Amino acid sequence: MFMDFVVLSDLSSRTFAVDVGDIAMTYSLALFTTLPTAFLVAYFLPRQSYYVCGAGALFNTIGAWLRWLSAVQGSWAMCLASTVFIGVAFAVCCMSYAVMGERWFPPELQMLATSIGVQSNYAGWCLSAFLIPTVVQTRQDLEQFLLCQAVAVTVAILLFLLLHDESAGKALPEEIPSVRRNLRSLSKHPKFFMKMACYATLGAVSYTIPAVQDVLISETLDATPAFTKWTDAAFIAIGVVAGMLFSVREPRNPDRLILCTFVAASLGLVAASLIVSPLLAGTSLAVRRAALVAAMAVVGGASLGFLGVALTHICHEADWALMNKGSKH
Repeated sequence: MFMDFVVLSDLSSRTFAVDVGDIAMTYSLALFTTLPTAFLVAYFLPRQSYYVCGAGALFNTIGAWLRWLSAVQGSWAMCLASTVFIGVAFAVCCMSYAVMGERWFPPELQMLATSIGVQSNYAGWCLSAFLIPTVVQTRQDLEQFLLCQAVAVTVAILLFLLLHDESAGKALPEEIPSVRRNLRSLSKHPKFFMKMACYATLGAVSYTIPAVQDVLISETLDATPAFTKWTDAAFIAIGVVAGMLFSVREPRNPDRLILCTFVAASLGLVAASLIVSPLLAGTSLAVRRAALVAAMAVVGGASLGFLGVALTHICHEADWALMNKGSKH
């Protein structure tokens, strides 16, 4: 649902009578909502796992129906409200990835399980990035698509009630250390926070690029959603494939693999910047577009592909740090 409007900036801006640049709020506001909510989810998830996961499904469903109603009524305020709801739901989703692997899978499958969760989310984004510009051409198409989406998302609540089984996972710990105590223990391991900051930076790239391509590329390469759906799809699809390949077998040296993804993402971003810059204005538009799709594929493969490995790795490091409170890296 993050992609509902940002891949159709022109149509969405006419639907809500706002500037094209404002449409990015239907994506970025969700991320801004996710950040503070994630701390609440992190606190309650180990204590009330069932209710937290159920709340995530409920907020997602409310957000989906509000998105449909906002398009029907042309209400920008309702659209932003729907964005807040899906931001809350996404916080539950993000914080559940590692927990799902740790509680419901044996150690040798935890990295793969975490990656499947992460990449399933991105696979949905990829489908949206390609499907929406393909099937939605008019406001009526948009309303119909959002209605179908809301119905489909509602099914998630039923699936949660039918399939979520707390007894199948590891029992929740009887004594849960306070967040303050954990932070105090982790503060003795500055390397952990440095890694976390680096992972967050590359993760921010993976979340930001799909939101801004439609606007930025249209201004530089005269692109329409008919083209940007390919750059979005290449970015996300290659990321999903890379993430699964990286996690099929737990890497012997995850730090080296993660470092390689940082290098690849940096090179891809530099290449993409050159492709859309005026320096190559004399180059064939078709060549620049093809090169941009390739560059986005590299950046997506690196910035999305590393997430499953990085999440599992950083969680293991945090566990090690908390179990060895008196030592330092």
